[in-house]
Amino acid sequence: MHVAKFEATTLTIVIILAGVASLSEALLTKNYTIFSYGTVTTEGFLFMDTYEDNPTILKVTPQLWLKLTEDSRAGDYWCDQVHWLEIGYMDENGTYKIDKPNLGDAKVTTHIARKGTRSVESTIFEVPSGCVEAQTCIARYFRNQSIVKDGVYEVGAWFYVPKGYTPYYVHISMENHLSWTRGYFIHVGVNPENGELVVATRRFPECEVIDKVNFQYDTWFKLWIVYNTKELIKYTAGYKSPIEEKTFELDKAYIAGPDPSYYGLPAFNFYATGHNLPGRPQQKFYVDDFYALRVS
Repeated sequence: MHVAKFEATTLTIVIILAGVASLSEALLTKNYTIFSYGTVTTEGFLFMDTYEDNPTILKVTPQLWLKLTEDSRAGDYWCDQVHWLEIGYMDENGTYKIDKPNLGDAKVTTHIARKGTRSVESTIFEVPSGCVEAQTCIARYFRNQSIVKDGVYEVGAWFYVPKGYTPYYVHISMENHLSWTRGYFIHVGVNPENGELVVATRRFPECEVIDKVNFQYDTWFKLWIVYNTKELIKYTAGYKSPIEEKTFELDKAYIAGPDPSYYGLPAFNFYATGHNLPGRPQQKFYVDDFYALRVS
């Protein structure tokens, strides 16, 4: 994949607010600076979540997951407009589940923000026995078949880890479910304790270290990915903080087998996530300016 130089670009974008009945009710214009691949148009954004409109964050449950899947198959893509919180965990058999929503929480807060007045505060509670790890995922799900298609996508978010907290990793990710028989999970994260930059070749907490950074607490930093869905496991990833910036060309992805949730329903999932491990106290991190855009 040919990758152009990433440069700061200021542009006017249209934000689609969650929970509205029509696009005509959802238009809000504002200026943002992003780091983007190639030429970006305002129509390219799937979402740009600044949280300045104080959106409701909805916890996904197995029941809600089934409903959004069934409704999407029927052509009702309401889930695309929702700000989701996916609280997941890995059991001792290596199975990922979302049936313990009390393992974490997230809320829009005015306590801290990157540029505006709001961000999302996410908390991962102590991991109970029987769980290998737990995670809170600020999530956006897309099922609209006019949107979910092959292309080059950029997904990114700014994170903030307060001093005194040690989430196992925080990461940005995109899941490519254009085929229900095989899913491609693109994850790039950082370990605040030791500054390791990692990618997932299996589901977290298993990951591979690709580099190290001089991680700083109480500081906003960005993780981002540029991914061509036709390249399957190849992508560009980056880390940016006030003191350093790194970019990587990678071909490491977690590949999942058949998933009936996506049978006849191509889908994208986007996440800004934090993890906790057994034996650690509850963890906290913040997310702001979470976005995904179609570059080409």
